[in-house]
Amino acid sequence: MAVSASGSPSVQVKEFDLTTVITSVATSAAGQAGVFRWGPVNQLVQVSAEPDVVAAFGKPTSLNPETFFNAANFLSYSSNMYLVRVGDTALSNAALNIATSYANTGAVSTVPLVLNYAQYQVPGFTFDANVDFCARYPGSLGNDLRISQCDSAAAFSSNVTFTGNTLTNAVTVTIGANVAQIAVTANVAGVANASANTFLGKFAVGDYLVLGNTSIGTQSIKISSIGTPAEVSNGGNYVATANINLYTPYNLGTTYVANTISRNWEFSSFFSVPPGQSPYVAGLNLTTQDQLHVVVCDNNGLFTGTPGSILETWQGLSRATDSKNIDNTTNYYKTVINAGSNYLYVGADRSGAASGLANAISNSTTTTAWTFNLANGQDGTDETAVSLAALTAGYDLFRSKEDVAVSVLCQGKARGTSADSLSNPSSSTYNYSVLANYIIGNISEKRNDVMTVISPAKVDVLQGDPTTNVVAFRNNVNIASSYGVMDSGYKYQYDKYNDTSWYVPLNGDIAGLMARTDYTNDPWWSPAGYNRGQINNVVKLAWNPKKAQRDTLYNNQINPVVTTQGSGTVLFGDKTLLGNDGSAFSRINVRRLFIVLEASISLAAQNFLFEFNDYLTRNQFVNMVTPFLRDVQGRRGIYDFSVICDETNNTAQVIDNEQFVGTIAIKPARAINWVILNFVAVGDSVTFSQVIGSI
Repeated sequence: MAVSASGSPSVQVKEFDLTTVITSVATSAAGQAGVFRWGPVNQLVQVSAEPDVVAAFGKPTSLNPETFFNAANFLSYSSNMYLVRVGDTALSNAALNIATSYANTGAVSTVPLVLNYAQYQVPGFTFDANVDFCARYPGSLGNDLRISQCDSAAAFSSNVTFTGNTLTNAVTVTIGANVAQIAVTANVAGVANASANTFLGKFAVGDYLVLGNTSIGTQSIKISSIGTPAEVSNGGNYVATANINLYTPYNLGTTYVANTISRNWEFSSFFSVPPGQSPYVAGLNLTTQDQLHVVVCDNNGLFTGTPGSILETWQGLSRATDSKNIDNTTNYYKTVINAGSNYLYVGADRSGAASGLANAISNSTTTTAWTFNLANGQDGTDETAVSLAALTAGYDLFRSKEDVAVSVLCQGKARGTSADSLSNPSSSTYNYSVLANYIIGNISEKRNDVMTVISPAKVDVLQGDPTTNVVAFRNNVNIASSYGVMDSGYKYQYDKYNDTSWYVPLNGDIAGLMARTDYTNDPWWSPAGYNRGQINNVVKLAWNPKKAQRDTLYNNQINPVVTTQGSGTVLFGDKTLLGNDGSAFSRINVRRLFIVLEASISLAAQNFLFEFNDYLTRNQFVNMVTPFLRDVQGRRGIYDFSVICDETNNTAQVIDNEQFVGTIAIKPARAINWVILNFVAVGDSVTFSQVIGSI
């Protein structure tokens, strides 16, 4: 910065920050794509524990046990994971139409498949005019959603009675003591098919009826179903009878007979006031009652475990499209729910409760709430048959290191070019390693900052010769990459959600061991062995390789997982898939060391962009990198290092090309893979110093 020479003489103070330091990047986040029952499709979702997976994607079923528990297993070691739900055209959203419930499927051109909120936000996206409500995400879990909309004070609560010359005292309701059924009798002169039907239309299943009076007391009982009137002609009169069935008996001890009956909306107790007029519409000096309430209910308990649980309530929303809250945010019910609900979208308006500008809408004409279950949602293809195209599209969301910071990707279930069959596993027809090749070659190798952990196919370790099958799987992973890590198979673990057990791949556990090692030690420590390689949640291994089998596996860059008596189940190897044992990068800890060093130093080096390539800048770079590497050395990550950034590698030509070169030489620390113990017997007359040098 130039010093100003104007004004009176003075001392001017300038600050120059030469204290740039390097901080280590986080290395404990994992990523995985696979089949789930709920949640957005083709969208990254961050979770920190197994309950988060359940909340975001639903509980596991036979649809996806390997995918679900592989992710859950990683989270038993660490607390940072990104998951992507994948799916194909067999997916559908549960939906509702006033007349017909049907699936929101991609196969129906006018009824879109809503994969995620980003798709909903695409300009021009609209629901078909027949779609009233739609589940937020595809899947059969949406069929468990029960929706109730109350859009008038009359629907919220009312006293159901009749007045007028023709129908006065024409309808009588009767219920006997300890009976869960109300008999409705209508006796109207000269009017067929009128009174009983009209009367019943003022009730809805789920409404609470207030029975009794001040003399005998009152009891609130919920309607379970409403019968169809049976009408009999008696001369000029018509007598119609129908039954309103209740969930619990009337127990006030005496028969109750009345011409008027009070009812309340099923969910009225969850709201402080009935829907009325919003402050916005009132402020326009209009008389329209524009508000509505909406409830989302877990009908059978598939979301929460408790049938009937309330998932969401929306109070006092407006049918006025221009309605605003006091903070100037929108209060229009479709916009609010479609942006904020975790469970549904709103499509068309309910008949009699239309939307519009505040000065154009009318009062709702409804007298009962609108309550219904969504239907026809479909889960789509399960994890054994979901297409490779769908899986690879999910993993493609991890391609950019700028978009998502992960240090390890879990393959999940092995997938290839054939269906997962237990027949003839070693046949060339079954190549289960296609997905593994894709993730390593197209993501890990391209990013250069993330490792991929893979497992062989389940069939490889459950049938035939596991050693031959697993080595064949590895050979089909035809990429020699230090960014790939392979384990030896599957474990059997308990499923508390379904009271059963499943075989689950181990790659989630191996990735978890890396993350746990980050926490307990550092990324450059090996995650294997009895100190850091203990595997969680194991009933048994699908295959427990013996010493000779482990030798074959390790010679083919496959890390055995073994169970030994008294020592538990451990990862017993730390090779990468590089295939060159002479390279330091053939070991997990070295590759992860360089990922940390390269990512951390390159991030800090961004501070040197657009600076001058001169002695001061080069010296600042050396002074920034050296303390960082010295710290890593002190934490046993490297044996020695050298940082070169001077005129020897920043020549005049380099400077003229507007480049800056820093050379960092590293001697990485090596993890012990073989322990050699020499036991020597010597004679009494021989001193130890005489033999030590000759051993």
